[in-house]
Amino acid sequence: MSESSVAVPAPASETLNGDSRGIPSKPWASLFGISEANRLTYIPPEVVNGGLRMPKVVREAGAARWKHGLVGQFLQDPPPLYVLRLRVNKLWGRDVLVTVWLLYDKMLLIQLPNQKVCEWILENGPWFWFNNLLYL
Repeated sequence: MSESSVAVPAPASETLNGDSRGIPSKPWASLFGISEANRLTYIPPEVVNGGLRMPKVVREAGAARWKHGLVGQFLQDPPPLYVLRLRVNKLWGRDVLVTVWLLYDKMLLIQLPNQKVCEWILENGPWFWFNNLLYL
């Protein structure tokens, strides 16, 4: 008998309901150690008048992302995102984390903790980073 045809049963602790076929008791995705906080959830859309509509919870979560946010665009190519995140947090996020998302065409979404920080940033510009003008 060749090595490729030898069936090796899985240990009993790793089988599903004592299944002797070696079916693992955990899904393969569990090998990646995904925590509950990082699990993706699916919320089905609502059907309204023959069309689809996102549920209220999804709409509210999307709106919350933009609540205290600024959209900015660099005049030239932006610096690497990790460098930009470090600089933004050092300057604008002294007490809290400021989140920076790269959108498209040199545009950024900068999520700030509150309206006061947004106003301070807008009042104290213009902002030049790495000799590159950031329009807000």
